[in-house]
Amino acid sequence: MKFPSQLWRTYIFICCISMLTAGLMVYFKWQNVLSETFTELQYANSLVFSSSQAMFSQKETLLRIMGERLLELGSLKKPDDAQTLIDQLLSSNPELAGFGLADTSGQLILTSFNIDRSKLPNLLNQEESAKTFKEALQTDRIVVGHTYFMKALNQWIIPLRERITDDKGRVYAVMTTGLKINDINSPWNKKNLPNNIELSIIREDFYRLYSSHAEPDKYPQAYEKAIDPLLVKEFSKQLIKQTGKTFNNLKEGNINLQIFSIDILNRHSVGIISYNKNYRFYVITFKPINLLIKQMITPVIWIFSLIFVFNLSLYFLFKHNSQLQKKAEDRLKFQAEHDQLTQLPNRYFLNRIFPKWSEEQKAYAILFIDLNNFKTANDLYGHSVGDQILIEVAARIKTAFPDSLHIRQGGDEFTILLTHQESEQAIDKCKQFLYALKYPIRINELVFSIGASIGIARYPQDGINIEELLRKADITMYDAKNQTSNISLFSKKLDEISKRRSLLEKELEHAIRLNELSMVYQPQVDAKNHQVIGVESLLRWNNATLGFVPPDEFIPIAETTGLIHSIGQFVLNTSIREMLSIHKQLYRDTDKSQTLRLSVNISVQQLLNKEFYNSIFSLISQHDTNQIQLMFEVTENLFIEDIEMAKSVLTQLQQHNIGISLDDFGTGYSSLSVLSQLPINELKIDKSFVDDILIDHHDLMLIQNIISIGKSMEIQVLAEGVEDIEQIEMLKDSGCDLYQGYYFAKPMNKDDLLEYLAGKICE
Repeated sequence: MKFPSQLWRTYIFICCISMLTAGLMVYFKWQNVLSETFTELQYANSLVFSSSQAMFSQKETLLRIMGERLLELGSLKKPDDAQTLIDQLLSSNPELAGFGLADTSGQLILTSFNIDRSKLPNLLNQEESAKTFKEALQTDRIVVGHTYFMKALNQWIIPLRERITDDKGRVYAVMTTGLKINDINSPWNKKNLPNNIELSIIREDFYRLYSSHAEPDKYPQAYEKAIDPLLVKEFSKQLIKQTGKTFNNLKEGNINLQIFSIDILNRHSVGIISYNKNYRFYVITFKPINLLIKQMITPVIWIFSLIFVFNLSLYFLFKHNSQLQKKAEDRLKFQAEHDQLTQLPNRYFLNRIFPKWSEEQKAYAILFIDLNNFKTANDLYGHSVGDQILIEVAARIKTAFPDSLHIRQGGDEFTILLTHQESEQAIDKCKQFLYALKYPIRINELVFSIGASIGIARYPQDGINIEELLRKADITMYDAKNQTSNISLFSKKLDEISKRRSLLEKELEHAIRLNELSMVYQPQVDAKNHQVIGVESLLRWNNATLGFVPPDEFIPIAETTGLIHSIGQFVLNTSIREMLSIHKQLYRDTDKSQTLRLSVNISVQQLLNKEFYNSIFSLISQHDTNQIQLMFEVTENLFIEDIEMAKSVLTQLQQHNIGISLDDFGTGYSSLSVLSQLPINELKIDKSFVDDILIDHHDLMLIQNIISIGKSMEIQVLAEGVEDIEQIEMLKDSGCDLYQGYYFAKPMNKDDLLEYLAGKICE
């Protein structure tokens, strides 16, 4: 693991400190938001508390005066006068939902005009009012009941009850009224609360009187029953945990407490809770935390944006300094591992890089170069001239061996490590270098012509470590001085096959550029009527030096060197272009037209190349290929090891209307076992089986089996190498679909094929 430099460790430290600072800023901002929120909630709580206290006190006074008047009137004896008084009370106090007068048995005997008397309940028999009615019978204070829906008024009310006693202290009657829960003038009305603040008024027995966030019409269950004891218990635990106080502490002292809790809508909230001793209810003002978080979004974005910009600016500053530092380090390292005169790497560099470099190479050659007549020039004209000669030689070495490692051994000796070089290639590069080295070197008015001797050692055949290879290359360099070519290859003998292979590689590399490659075509005919259905394109190479080179000799070399990709492109492009030209000329003067099939041999290396498909489809898109049907001929080498890979490759081709022909079928050991798994359009019977079909019963049986397999799988079968009528008759009797061979036509060039096909059309 590579650890960052001290400079970047400093940057990381500063980034961490800046992020910590941002975190602290966010934290203090959050604390400030909380503080402001609690102050706002405290103010709202105090306002609601005092307003509620005043409201209930005013209603208590109002009911006491009303009781005295009703007592004076003898309301039970003069119901009409009492009714008038009640109606006047209701008219002058619109916040009251209604008014009723009940006897001690709970039966309402007088009500205000707006109450549906058919729905009047007995207050002692009604669950919502029984408890508070009994409580009113026992106390001189006003009793605040829990909020409920009164059917007689058809609305939600907060009941208020107060008894009337005579001069002897006997309970005369009980007055009952109700506050409209959403009265516009109520101190609990949400419109009268500060923005975004919620309010809950909860009785001592944990029945809700009012909750601004839970309207009784929408959440009747919140008012019909007391708060779940488990929730009360959990709230009590949180109250103790957060404040160290209990509900009793609230009741005993004139205090309010800050609390974090979850409201009825399951929202996390912050709130202030206080307790009204006189009327025995809790006042809770609170605000959902998500509103506080919204307040934090803008400042948090600003804080982290500033930190980001700061760190980004710091990053570019540190990056610039790091680059300067890296350049300084690279400069020192370069000076230690490079020759100061020629700027080429030295032996220290070679010793350091060679172990890793050699692991990445499969084969390479080491060239040991010694300048032949440098010492004379250096002695005659001085070291400054000699230095200029060495600088120019180094430049020519880099030009001649662009993809190699160049080492100055010292003095006038250089070492070149050529990657992936065959012997002939290495020799050829050496020749090119020596030829380039002969060009005059001009220094001021002096002109020099420098020669060199080159010894070549190869890995792995000549050695496996750098010391051994350098020693052998050095020995070979001395042998080169005695050779007319000034180049010597470390070898006991040169193999003729190796020579030809090297020559083939060299020549094949330029074959396309020199127009040495050409295409010929062999017709393929229908077995039923012997009409031409298409052709197979075949590659030919005629070299000025080598003459005609058969495909089975140069194609493997092309595959080994990677030239198969450029050659394959040439084959496809030329075949398609020439076949389209032939088709156009054939049917230029006639209304009828026949689609011709073009079979092209495709190498395994081509098919498995990632760029192959893009190049193929790009090539097809450049031509109007509607008049030809492409058929790619592949061998079973494609799928002999990886059937799934082969299936994927061939399926992609078929999806683009390219047929697949399995060439040389029957010559491999795995063809029959995997055929059913592959998307194949055609089987080609190898010529070696057709040759002996008349004399070898085994070959005949094999061909018949192949044809039978093709029929069963609905795959057409083509026999190649058909040369006489007896073979045709036997293949026809066996059910073969297509023929190809000398009996019908030999491979021919474009012009001959055009003439041949023209003759067939005229028949």
